[in-house]
Amino acid sequence: MRFTRAILLISLAAISAAHAADYLRDIKPLLRARCYACHGAVKQKKGLRLDTAADIRKGGKDGKVISPGQPAKSKILAKITAADPDDRMPPEGKPLTANQIAAIREWIADGARAPKTETAQANPRDHWSFKPIQRPPIPQKTTNPIDAFINAKLQEQKIKPLPAADPNTLLRRVYLDLIGLTPTREQLHAFNKSAIRNPNSSFEKVVDELLASPQYGERWGRHWMDVWRYSDWYGRRSVNDVRNSYPHIWRWRDWIINSLNADKGYDRMIMEMLAADEIAPEDDAAIAATGFIVRNWYSLNYNSWMQDQVEHTGKAFLGLTFNCALCHDHKYDPISQKEYFAFRAFFEPLEFRLDRVPGGPAQPKYIRYKPGSGASLKPSGAGLPRIFDEVLDAKTRIFNGGDYRALTDDPPVPPAGPAFLAGDKLKITPLNLPPTAWYPGLKKFAQKAEQATAEKTANTAKAALDKNATVLNSARHTTALAQLDSLRARLTADNARGTGNFDKLAQTAHRAEKLAALHAAH
Repeated sequence: MRFTRAILLISLAAISAAHAADYLRDIKPLLRARCYACHGAVKQKKGLRLDTAADIRKGGKDGKVISPGQPAKSKILAKITAADPDDRMPPEGKPLTANQIAAIREWIADGARAPKTETAQANPRDHWSFKPIQRPPIPQKTTNPIDAFINAKLQEQKIKPLPAADPNTLLRRVYLDLIGLTPTREQLHAFNKSAIRNPNSSFEKVVDELLASPQYGERWGRHWMDVWRYSDWYGRRSVNDVRNSYPHIWRWRDWIINSLNADKGYDRMIMEMLAADEIAPEDDAAIAATGFIVRNWYSLNYNSWMQDQVEHTGKAFLGLTFNCALCHDHKYDPISQKEYFAFRAFFEPLEFRLDRVPGGPAQPKYIRYKPGSGASLKPSGAGLPRIFDEVLDAKTRIFNGGDYRALTDDPPVPPAGPAFLAGDKLKITPLNLPPTAWYPGLKKFAQKAEQATAEKTANTAKAALDKNATVLNSARHTTALAQLDSLRARLTADNARGTGNFDKLAQTAHRAEKLAALHAAH
């Protein structure tokens, strides 16, 4: 009987041990999901790390958080069971469940046991993708360094490489690769004749010709357009308004193709897409590059525009998803919520406009959408979509939990990039732009077009008056002349203001006022 009871006690102890919380199975995955964001490799609030059992025992600036074997004296249990949401951990998301809390309590009561070989969470800043690019040594000497790396991997896997492709297959491949088209029979025959005499130089000549063809930019521009999210304007054609992107953004598409065909450097392409309005303010061909930003534009909600801009700039040029950090510090990449909004601050002053192009119509003044106004932006005639800084001192505030209606108490954040990319070391200085950048009406072609239209109206009115000298035709002619004279005065004033000649501006302002009054009287 005693022997039976002994077996029963041993069995119950074994069952209890089998059901005790296991660190690797129950505790570590829970801490990884709910605690590492604030107490892991990227961030250690109050000096506390929870990504290894050794760090948990060590505690933080406020002392130890667990007492092995004594759950009642372990601060971590007090924190995860606190009734006050402001004190309870984790601070975001739902509270831990009763089963999760019980598992942590059991683990502590059991002595907080964990494997001694446990390693800490890897620091995302040490990831290979954040390291400077280094040129590796070439495994062996070959005619082409790329082949050396391929052959090394083939040998490593004990794979025998295929023989070199025949000239016809090689020609077909390079045509498809560079311009997306197969060679014609005439091109194939010409290549074969040339290859007989000099195989290497004939192939190099074909490659040079394909790289120089306009089809090269069309073929490879398509791939970059996928990365940069090019699309024609998206509006509601049934009601003829515009909410996303804008018509005539095809100019950005053409800029991409032309840039590739002109061998423009990738670094320069990025700079023009993000800041052509600042680095090439008088070059309309370069201004088209800001279609990258216009593509993300959303007329009904500027926060949506800014969020898309941050997200897709990070994805397109850094290969990073910033958007997680809109609501909280990034859990996987070294990007804090404050850094997210500092990155947004680069784009905060932006506004969108459509500039007049040579031969195109005059553009109406853009009116920013106001919620509740019921107004929607209508498509206009041919123009150049672009961005510009409207509010130079625009402030960027941090949203509480990503909600733009709830701001944190933090002060506005200045523009900066992520610290792990040394973006916090950027030196930002004011930039003076030429007058035509902030007042496109100063462009000569636009002024000539306005003057030509006014002169044509005056000449038409004069011809009508000469043909039939009625009071109405006389009034129309007088009005047309007044409008022409008023336009000339305004253009003179505009040019004086643009060049900083304020004495001339003062002289023409009075004349413009008188002419405007005369025009109003008629």
